Amino acid sequence: MIISSRTKEIIRIIVAEHGFITVNDIARKMGVSERTVYREIPDVARILKNWNIELKSVSKKGLTIQADKKTMDNFMEEIEETTKIQVIESEDRKNYIILALLHEDDFIKTEALSIDLRISMPTIRNDLKKIEQLLERQEIQLIRKKGEGICLEGTPVAKDHLLINTIMRNVESDILINWLDGDLASPHPFISLLEKYGYREILFKTHSTLRDVPSLLNDYDLYVDDWSYVECIFLVAMMVGRHKKGKIGEFLAEEKHVLLAYSDDNVCKKITSLIEKEFNVDFNEAEKAYLAWVLRLTIHSNLTEKLSPGDFYLMSKVNRIIKRINEELGIALEHDNDLIDGLLVHLSRALKRIRSGMSISNPMIREIEKDYARLFEITGKIIQEVFPNERFTQDEIGYLTLYFAVSLDKYAKRSLRILIVCSSGMGSSKMLASRLESEISEIYVKKIVSLVGLGKEKLDRYDLILSTIPLYLESNQYIKVSPLLKPYELELIKEKIRRHKYKKLCKIERTRNTINLKNVDFLLALEDINYYTRMSVDLLNDFKVVMLPSDASTKEILDRISEWAEIINLGITRADIETFLGKKRTNESYFVIPATNVGYFECYVKGIRKPAMIICCFDSLREDEEQLDEKTKAVIMLFYPYNTIRIERQLVGRITDMIIEDADVIRLIEAGEEEKISQIMGYRLLENVKRLYIFEE
Repeated sequence: MIISSRTKEIIRIIVAEHGFITVNDIARKMGVSERTVYREIPDVARILKNWNIELKSVSKKGLTIQADKKTMDNFMEEIEETTKIQVIESEDRKNYIILALLHEDDFIKTEALSIDLRISMPTIRNDLKKIEQLLERQEIQLIRKKGEGICLEGTPVAKDHLLINTIMRNVESDILINWLDGDLASPHPFISLLEKYGYREILFKTHSTLRDVPSLLNDYDLYVDDWSYVECIFLVAMMVGRHKKGKIGEFLAEEKHVLLAYSDDNVCKKITSLIEKEFNVDFNEAEKAYLAWVLRLTIHSNLTEKLSPGDFYLMSKVNRIIKRINEELGIALEHDNDLIDGLLVHLSRALKRIRSGMSISNPMIREIEKDYARLFEITGKIIQEVFPNERFTQDEIGYLTLYFAVSLDKYAKRSLRILIVCSSGMGSSKMLASRLESEISEIYVKKIVSLVGLGKEKLDRYDLILSTIPLYLESNQYIKVSPLLKPYELELIKEKIRRHKYKKLCKIERTRNTINLKNVDFLLALEDINYYTRMSVDLLNDFKVVMLPSDASTKEILDRISEWAEIINLGITRADIETFLGKKRTNESYFVIPATNVGYFECYVKGIRKPAMIICCFDSLREDEEQLDEKTKAVIMLFYPYNTIRIERQLVGRITDMIIEDADVIRLIEAGEEEKISQIMGYRLLENVKRLYIFEE
């Protein structure tokens, strides 16, 4: 069975509901837009139909799955067999291609990749363009050679780092640790790839060798969090593997930024000796220097970390970041020493990673973007201003955002002793601790530990254990929570500790209620309003409903659309429209809105001058050409430029939301009521101007 991971997730959510669930609720659970869910619904229906299972859609109630228990159980067992499923999500494809290229010394034909992944050549070419953009920050080049194919060119260290980044972007640290412990509950596609490429033995042995390192670090008031521990395992395993293959010089050639002075401290010497003894190797000074760099990157201090003299320039950068945050939010944070210390340490590590081609995975990124949208946006903008030559990823920006969210928390007196177990061990654990202490005044977060450090703790010293990951403890011994502490989790904790008083966390969005007039560019805001209004007027003037017979040919439909496009000077030819229509399935630009007889189609190609919309309305139900089990009464066609600017995206997004979410608008579209549809669009666009530029500024 071939199924995308997104389609699989939608099926799981609907099945788990045991009743109807709206597309809005599905999108919220997945952290994606409603449009994204709508585009997957046809595949969900197709897969279910193959099992004689009905996906039922009812207006205003949502979706549900209807089948007898035996059929449903067999179906769920089948889709949970990961090894039988080929993940074809765009992001997954890119990662599979990267891993395939990393493990080939020669060129690979793009046709071979197309066959292996069961996707078209245009899709492969599009994925390769995205991979090239990703590789720009990795010091690796994608080489194309006519007649031979493609390959990756870069230093061995850079390739090792790319491999580790790719795996750790796709597998949570606790899952990797369970695999290294030989206790993986269910198959994982990327872990299967690690085993396929022959990494199991070296990684397992490295883990066995370094398993007791966390205990060793306790003696020096040091620690290693789960993410850093796994990263260390991979880096050490790669280095040992190359040493054993006699590729020492090749491994370190031209990698001067990692050839740091070999550290003589006891921790580094002990770990180095441990690795040399276990693997029966003798590292040279260059390899020891690289190992020292790895340890410095992954081991942290329980005390306030001291920055090296070369890192003190960061202080001015941190001060500048905090000053700019103050200006944007109108809140004084410059006296928060915990914030300053946290940013100094985190940025020091982050810059080491970025400059060596490493990146960090943030499993909370969707929640951060949603719950702290404004703060996340501001933080990203300011980091780019302060570090214009560094490539900070969205995951990294997410962690930095949490430091500022923590700074806004209110602290109160605590009494109950809490242990927090958190795999990342960075901003996420601090965020959880701070939020708990601000929401429930009676608690005191006594300690934060990683999964690998939990076994050393005397659990009877704590009144309550909270964890962001599943633990081996009995379910009544701990509570699993999100790092951002969702409302129902907070209620569960309050019930557990039998307290009913708490102080609500001060959300960053509240700061937006007060306008800082000094920071509003009124001229720019007025220009935005003017441009948005002109676009809205053009869209309303150009809007057209075309009435057609249900048996109208494709040629007739194209003729009417092309005639309209020429009249409004849209900038797109009949051939362009025909080409895009032919690719609408692969572009994911078309779907039938569930519980309606309305199709939705987007066209975005170079040459389109402005957003515009036309509706083709048929005199009776017409069999849909793409989804033969669907019938349509009307098809909405939304055109917009290939490269849209921010204001154009706002306009297109507002129109799309209005169409998909409003049942009254759908009824007008099915009836072909051009004037009434235009009136509603005008009203909604005017409301959006007020919301965007008056109430929210």
